[in-house]
This record gives sequence, C-alpha cells and structure tokens, in this order.
Amino acid sequence: RTVERAMEMALLAIQRHRDEEALREQEETLRAMTNATHYSVLMLDQTCEKVLFANRRLFDQIRAGHIQWADAQRVNLEMVVTYMRSLATDQRSFQRFFDGFRSGRLDHRSGEEALNDGTTIRWSIAPVTHANGNLIGRSMVVEDITALRELENKLRQASKLEALGTLAGGIAHDFNNILTPILGLATLGASDEPEGSESRRRWQTVLDSSRRARDLIRKILSFSRRAEVRSQTIDMRKLLKSSVELLREALPSTIAIECDFGECEALVEGDPASIEQVVLNIATNAFHSMEDQGGVLALKVREVGHDEVATGTDRLSRGRRYLEIEIRDTGAGIPPEDIERIFDPFFTTKPVGKGTGLGLSQALGIVQAHEGLLHVESSRDHTSFFISLPLSSETEHASTPQEPISALTYGSGRILVVEDEPAVREVQVECLTSVGYDVVARDNGRAALELLIDRRESFDLVLTDQTMPEIRGTDVVRRMREAGITTPVVLCTGVLSNSVVLEADILGVDACLPKPILLGVLTKTVADLIQQAKASPAPKDAP
Repeated sequence: RTVERAMEMALLAIQRHRDEEALREQEETLRAMTNATHYSVLMLDQTCEKVLFANRRLFDQIRAGHIQWADAQRVNLEMVVTYMRSLATDQRSFQRFFDGFRSGRLDHRSGEEALNDGTTIRWSIAPVTHANGNLIGRSMVVEDITALRELENKLRQASKLEALGTLAGGIAHDFNNILTPILGLATLGASDEPEGSESRRRWQTVLDSSRRARDLIRKILSFSRRAEVRSQTIDMRKLLKSSVELLREALPSTIAIECDFGECEALVEGDPASIEQVVLNIATNAFHSMEDQGGVLALKVREVGHDEVATGTDRLSRGRRYLEIEIRDTGAGIPPEDIERIFDPFFTTKPVGKGTGLGLSQALGIVQAHEGLLHVESSRDHTSFFISLPLSSETEHASTPQEPISALTYGSGRILVVEDEPAVREVQVECLTSVGYDVVARDNGRAALELLIDRRESFDLVLTDQTMPEIRGTDVVRRMREAGITTPVVLCTGVLSNSVVLEADILGVDACLPKPILLGVLTKTVADLIQQAKASPAPKDAP
C-alpha cells in the first residue's frame, strides 16, 4: 500500500507539473500576443485597487521601463492613474470617469479622447467575469489612433482638393462661354475700324484682356488637373515665363520674383500642364515659407550633365544632358528631421486647413514620370528645389500655339451651327455670315439631327459644341456617321481632354477647337475644311 500510495503521489505530481507547464505556456502565449499588439491593456481586480495584468505597451507608455512580467506588481494603480491624468485635457471629466470605473457604475463603455500631448486615443472598458458569471475584475483597452485620425484628415483635404478641381472645371466652362462672345464681338468690332485708329486700339485692349483671362482659365484647369496629360516638345523658357506671370498675379507684393533663364537649349519632352503644376506647387510652398516676412523667389535655369546633378545620379541616364530648374526662396528653411519626409504623401508642416501634404508628393511623381529628378537643399535662411529634366533630342524649336489670327478668312458655303449658349451662338452666326457663309443655327443636338437626318438638309460643314443638354456634340457626330453623313465637323469644347480628342478622332471629327474660340482661328479652320472637302469630295451621303 505504501508503494501504491507513493506511485499515486508521483503520478499526481507529474500531472500537476504538466498542468502547470501547460498553464505557463498558455500564459506565455497570451503575454506574447498582448506584447505584439499596439493596444495598451490594463486589468484591475474586483476592487479596482490592484493591477492584475498590464501589457508591455502600457509599461512603455507610463515610462516604467522594460519591466518583467513577473514584476507586474511594480506597476500599481497609482502609477497608471498618475500617467493617464497627466495626459487628460479635462481633469474633472477624467476624475468622474475613473471614479465611475472604480465604483463599477461603468460597465461596457467606449469613446475617444484628444490628449494634451497631441495624441488621440480610443478607449473601451468592460467587466471581466468567470465562467460561472462571478466578477473577476475590470479591463481597459486603449489604442493610439493619432495616425489614423491624421490620415482621415488628409484624405478629407484631398477630397476637398478633388472637389476644387471639379469646381474649377465647371467654372472654366462657364467662363469660356462668357469670354467667347466678348472675344468674338471685340474681333468683329476691331475689324470694322481703320488700322491705327483710337477705336481699333480700344478694341485691341478688350481683345488682349480677354486673351489674358482665357490663358488664366487654362492655367487653372491645368493646375487643378482637369486637363489630361499630353506629351509634346516644350520650350521651358516660355513655360516658366507663363508660370511667373501667373505667380505675379497671385503672390503679394512682399514677394519679389527674380528670373534667370539663361541662353541654354531649354527643350524637354513631356506634358506642359503637369510640369507647370510642379513649378507652381513648389513656388506656392516657397511663398508659404515667406508669407509672414516677405522675401525673394528666384527661378534659375541651366544645362547640366548627368554627373553635375546634385544627387540621385544613379537614377539618371549616363551621358545624357539635363535641364536643371532651381526654385529658391529666402524663407525659413526645412528642419533636417523633415527633409527625409518632405516628399511623403500627406506629410505637411502646415497648419490644418492650409495644406494637404499632396503637393510635393505629386510633384515628385510627375518629375519621375518624365524620367527626371527632384531634389531639395535647405538651410536656416533659404531652400532650393532642383528639377532635373532630360533635354529633348529635337533640334527644331518646340511647337507652340500660334499667335491668335486677327484677320478673318472669307469663304462660301452652307454651315450648321449647333450651340446651346445664345450669346456664343449669335456671335458665331454673325461672324460666319459676315465672311460670306449661309448659316443655319440650332440650340440643341436633337434639332440639329432633325435637320441632318430626318429632313436630309445638306450642309458644307457642321460646327457643334460638345457640352450640351441631352445630346453631346460627339453624340451628334456619331448619329451623323451612322446615317452615312460625311459632312466635315468642327467640335468646340471647353476642356480639350485626351478622351474627347480620342472619341472625336474615332468618329471622324475634322477639327477640335478649345473655347473660347478666336474668330480668326474659327474662320480659317472652316474655310480650310470646306475647301479641302470640295477639292477631294468624300463619298456621297447615304440615301
């Protein structure tokens, strides 16, 4: 019996040891899991006087150092309360909350709190019960959601920026329709006056101001990214001069702008609207650094070799020449700790509401898409951004829009004008009639299709707006082509995007003109297309 009893005791001891090991492993697993989480976890006993459990993140947060789990008693309730009270922005509210927590009046609760150190936490409390329902203690879980709230704020700012772009597109459409009759009537008025007369000079002033307004609208569209990417050979001197003109309009007189565009070859391949956006984004940041005290914004251009670029030459093509654009300001420099993050999406040093943190990250993406390099250097009293773009291999000068054609081109033929804006329609009809055309006008696409398809009226050319109620201009053209009507078509649009141009090409549109349309350009385009159609007659329209 003694031997049997000893064996039973030994077996019980072995089993107890195994159970303790299993329990210890479970506890270690739980500890490892809570250590790995980014939550702060606290568990108190029934009286809320003793800390039963606290994970390492909570230890770190109360600055107790790397305390071993076996020393959990060293983290007492007083330490936790003192630490949390030091962060609370409202001491009375915190005391009421904690008194309720300790008394058991608060069961399942959760909420958010902005702390006085700038962080935002999400907290939740709950009773912890045994399987039999008896209360063991109370738990509190705290999560630092500062980064999440900052990201949400940046996304809201980005959404506002996108909404601003949409708004800019709508405003540009309306302004273009306003400017079109102004430009048109000024052109007609000037053409009726003798060369060199005072009245003609006045009309010319109206024309110049209207063209300036047109160019500003196009810059706004480009800056808000409502215009799509269109790669071409760019004369960077002209683009920078255009950007500087816009900056002079926008920046206060306390900011002096200095330019040194040099005499080097300044042709690059790319999308002018995108590159101008980079320049304007960086210049706007420069202005913000000088906004309070004023200063100098300097733009400088020079040609450099691959090995002359300040940094990042491993990302450039060896042996290739680059155009380096330096944008320098005399404002407060960028702190060294921010330099490494300056191009990160959503990173900004500006106050809430003054910056999205997207400008420089977008600029970096655009420059890299053009196989270039964007680099920043900063000290206490100035900052310089360097944009390095590969020079174009083209030997000819970049193609730039021709100066507006002031002279009206005469012709003959029958033209259908489709335009929903009365003022624009009247100017187009008056202009085309004055230079020799027989003009029929309709204010919507359905009425135009009734003439073209149902009544089979014949025209030498159709001039149609793109954005109209019910039926767009490209839809009118599609119906025409489906009916076998091969009449030349000129499409007018407020935003000459890639998608519109592609659709127009597929449908066989002969010319796309951006609004506001200069009458000299309009009459020459119309005359050329009608003359070409008469010289090379297309197949007869389907019966």
